[in-house]
Amino acid sequence: MVQPIETRYAGCLFRSRLEARWAVFYDCLGIDWRYEPEGFDCLDLGWYLPDFWLPAFQFVIEIKPGYPSEEEEGIQIQKLRIATEGLRAKCGFLFYGDIPRSNPAEDYCESALLVCPDPTGGFDGHWQDNAHWWCECPCCGQLGIAFNGRTEQFKCCEGNKWEVSPGQFRHHGINPDSPRLLRAYEAARSERFQ
Repeated sequence: MVQPIETRYAGCLFRSRLEARWAVFYDCLGIDWRYEPEGFDCLDLGWYLPDFWLPAFQFVIEIKPGYPSEEEEGIQIQKLRIATEGLRAKCGFLFYGDIPRSNPAEDYCESALLVCPDPTGGFDGHWQDNAHWWCECPCCGQLGIAFNGRTEQFKCCEGNKWEVSPGQFRHHGINPDSPRLLRAYEAARSERFQ
């Protein structure tokens, strides 16, 4: 197993170079972020410091270098749920793998597991899903994280939908590889830290 390299960036000492690269990615996109904003007592699981809090999105983000084992994933999900509730976040994401080089669907480096409070009170009061990527609305440029980069989940503008038959709409945007996102990925991958 490769040991993480502590890395300084933007006044923070990151536990790994990968985490610092994600901070570069957020900076390139103008996304406000907080690194390890608050710790949470996860009882039998110990203390947990989520990697990022994105206040404008109300997302908790955890970064891992590779796909976790089933046991590790279960533990991480439980910790992420506690942090999501503690920060009153909309949802939490477990991103695993390296910064993508191209479309995350093709590169499959960046894939995220969504952990979200379930307003319907489903299983354990939460639900989760895989394959979430950063994406950009092709009409207004709003950024977000959505399943397979499908921006139809965004509530930004009705202009990115078109009616294909009465009452049935399609969306213009499966957009995880917009030029803006690709530039941010490239900047994050190529950052040379001191």
